[in-house]
Amino acid sequence: MFDKIKEDVRELLTGSNVENDMRARLHADHDEVARITSELLAAADPASQERLRDQLVNVLTIHLRAEEDVVYNALSQRPATAGLTLHSYREHDDIERLVGELRLVDPGDPALRDCVERLRDSVTAHVRDEENEFLPQAERELGKEHLASLIPMFNARRVEIGQELATQSALGSAPSVPPGWDALSESHTQS
Repeated sequence: MFDKIKEDVRELLTGSNVENDMRARLHADHDEVARITSELLAAADPASQERLRDQLVNVLTIHLRAEEDVVYNALSQRPATAGLTLHSYREHDDIERLVGELRLVDPGDPALRDCVERLRDSVTAHVRDEENEFLPQAERELGKEHLASLIPMFNARRVEIGQELATQSALGSAPSVPPGWDALSESHTQS
């Protein structure tokens, strides 16, 4: 919770937002994941659990893949950030494994809560590392402006992945993209 407040204050004091600051852009996704996770843990009925589980799976999938394809790819090219990038890839692998487990848990199953809590803990640790170590190091090495120049590519990749997931969902092979996610992604590609 303290990290979220700290990042919110940093954005407020510096005028950073999702359009001009990669840390703020990623922080917005992190906030969305935390919100959905909290709602899922509080949901009592299986229909809500299923809807929120599917939203969480998709939001995380979109974020992880776009972050790897754009941000991590750029940062892995630099010796000063290559080690932290590798660490972040490993954290993503753990999160993706837990997302795979979550997809298999039926709504209403008591195992759902445990799976969501393990996923929440893994995501929280990753976000803490990313927002407190990785991204500040990346800003020092590449500059805030260079990272900000990646935002349009990141947003476009999010839209592409969201469309891929929507197509898979229509074919019955993946959960649906959360309502409003495409609109949110598209509004951020206009910067």
